[in-house]
Amino acid sequence: MSKTYRCKVRVDLKERVRARDAVEYEIDLGRVLGKQEEGELWRQKLREAGGVEKDGKIALDVGGVAVEVDPATGKVTAEVKADDDVEVHLDEERRVWNAQDSAEAAQKRAQATAEQEARERMAAEKTAAQGALDGHVRGQLGRAAPEIVRRLREVRAEVEKEAVVRKAQRLGTVLGTHESRDEATGDRTLTVDVELPDRA
Repeated sequence: MSKTYRCKVRVDLKERVRARDAVEYEIDLGRVLGKQEEGELWRQKLREAGGVEKDGKIALDVGGVAVEVDPATGKVTAEVKADDDVEVHLDEERRVWNAQDSAEAAQKRAQATAEQEARERMAAEKTAAQGALDGHVRGQLGRAAPEIVRRLREVRAEVEKEAVVRKAQRLGTVLGTHESRDEATGDRTLTVDVELPDRA
């Protein structure tokens, strides 16, 4: 004759999923001055643009994306990281039928079955959570990319302007500068008036 047992089962599982996406850019150093001097200009201008120096690199936050610039090498890394907890909880009463089991054996079997079900649910929920988190970080990086490029271009324009003025100062006395921008193309033109020393 079969016996019916009411077994209380409880399973609590919690796991963390992590996602990361990154893109790298290269800054062309040494176009006007030497790489080291232009690297220092990048360091200065990035700090002026709100960057924080740490371990010789400059860190910026652009739309929740961590941007790190190494002025010594010209390497720029934009990175997004995220994590989330996935939880599965089972807390229920189950009926177990079996002529052979004692109450204790029925409880163990019910708990083992519940744990297996919870692990299977966790695997499915982790897969779904991982996909959502991967999509989130890709989207965040994609949305921030135009702003990252725009800010780096602004800093590059300031670096190049300063580099050209410094180069001109090495040739003679800088009398003035004039900057213009072509609205159609966005190209900038910097005119530097230099008085050259007499070589007579």
